[in-house]
Amino acid sequence: MAAVRNKGFTLLELLVVLVVIAILATMSFAGIRALHRMAQRTSTAGRAQVLVNAIKAYKTDYPNYPGQVQGASDRTYDDTTYKHAVFLTALTNNPRRKVYSEVAENITTNSYLDYWGRPYVIAIDENGDGVVDINATFGSLSFTSNGIRETVAVMSWGFFPSNSAERLCSWIR
Repeated sequence: MAAVRNKGFTLLELLVVLVVIAILATMSFAGIRALHRMAQRTSTAGRAQVLVNAIKAYKTDYPNYPGQVQGASDRTYDDTTYKHAVFLTALTNNPRRKVYSEVAENITTNSYLDYWGRPYVIAIDENGDGVVDINATFGSLSFTSNGIRETVAVMSWGFFPSNSAERLCSWIR
């Protein structure tokens, strides 16, 4: 008499299929997470460049940088000592009523925030020598960069502020 075999899957076969599906799902989630992180960085870098362009455009229309007195020493706006509200207001509320960009979307918080909700660090060449120095703090972290050959420089602390490789700088292309 011949043995009759059921036409179904064994428990072992089902477990193998589930493990393969779990491995594929894990791999795809890692890829999706990497793409999401790259999109966050691209968005943050783009917003930084928009701000640089808006401040430079303002300077071409007026003799001073937004909200500043030309000839003063260079300043770093990291929202601790010098606040963003000074120039954000000037970019949207100026004598010609020209809106230089939509950077003022966070004007209610008086800060220009990156993707992760942290204030951008903005350095403006107030003394007109074509070079800015950045001295910024964020909590217990500090960042210093001297001799940047730009008139406006913007930096984001990035996803992991403590990892200097994660920082996004408008002057590094």
